[in-house]
Amino acid sequence: RDDVLALRQAVRTGVIDILVTDHAPHAAHEKEVTFADAPNGISGLDTALSLTYELVRSGELDFTDIARLWCWRTAEIFGLPANRMQPGDPADFVLFDPDLAWVVSAEALLSKGKNTPCLDKEVPGRVMAHYLGGQKVFSR
Repeated sequence: RDDVLALRQAVRTGVIDILVTDHAPHAAHEKEVTFADAPNGISGLDTALSLTYELVRSGELDFTDIARLWCWRTAEIFGLPANRMQPGDPADFVLFDPDLAWVVSAEALLSKGKNTPCLDKEVPGRVMAHYLGGQKVFSR
């Protein structure tokens, strides 16, 4: 618990200035081996925004912080264009319903990997659609 609180404080104060997932999903059979032999990683992309939104609900972050942590600062570090949703920027965005809670289950995860510490946890908010270059590439 102390580690979690320290990480949350580091995000709030800017010590941690980006959030990322190491999205390298693995099939169940790849993870059904000893811990030492299993490929690294857990499924995180499916729950990333909902878990970050928990920090908005607690008052620790706001939506601008989410955009900075997940998008703008990350783009800056890697030398990528930072889409700030200004006229002329490509329409790259997600539609997020903050009022739609959902229970994380293997069936609800779209990732090939189903291993997550969030299984059976209710999380707030849900990504409903994703647009890339103005084209809808995902919708529920």
